[in-house]
Amino acid sequence: MDIPFREKLNFVKKSIRKNIGPFLIGVLFIMIGCVLMYLGYFTENNPFLFKIGFGFISFGGFFLIYFVSSSYKKNYEQELTKKYGNHTTAIVTNKRIEDYSYTSNTFENGKALHHEEFLYAIEFDFTYNNISYSNHCFFEDKSTFEAITLDTKLPIQFLRNNPNKVTLRRQKLSHELGIPERRCQ
Repeated sequence: MDIPFREKLNFVKKSIRKNIGPFLIGVLFIMIGCVLMYLGYFTENNPFLFKIGFGFISFGGFFLIYFVSSSYKKNYEQELTKKYGNHTTAIVTNKRIEDYSYTSNTFENGKALHHEEFLYAIEFDFTYNNISYSNHCFFEDKSTFEAITLDTKLPIQFLRNNPNKVTLRRQKLSHELGIPERRCQ
């Protein structure tokens, strides 16, 4: 399946629109850095200003490359799946709880604080064109995780040209399980 260039450009625009805040922050740091480098090199002849400007440009570039690019890719794939994705159901094959609990260094009343954080992972399989694909998704809410049992059918959406790119249809799942949509995140 070939996606027209105009559609790809539309997906790029939507993805950039969703990331406009972080994008503008990165560009602002780069612009401030350029001004400081210009002032430090050409007008004041001050190497300190030049180095500070270079630091601003480096931070802005790192911010754009590292944070905005990953968020951009995620939003681009979501838009692509939304437009060209197929709907089907997947069968839950495995459930696991990943423990990210930690003890903080801040003390209250002489005791270290223990924070419990869990991520609930569900693995599922689906078939497309007589080929079986496996994927997984995560939930933050324990009650949603417990409501989904093994062999439950999950509503998913995937790309026809790349079935490994799967999105769980969380709104439909919340309706099927009879739970609020906010608990299906």
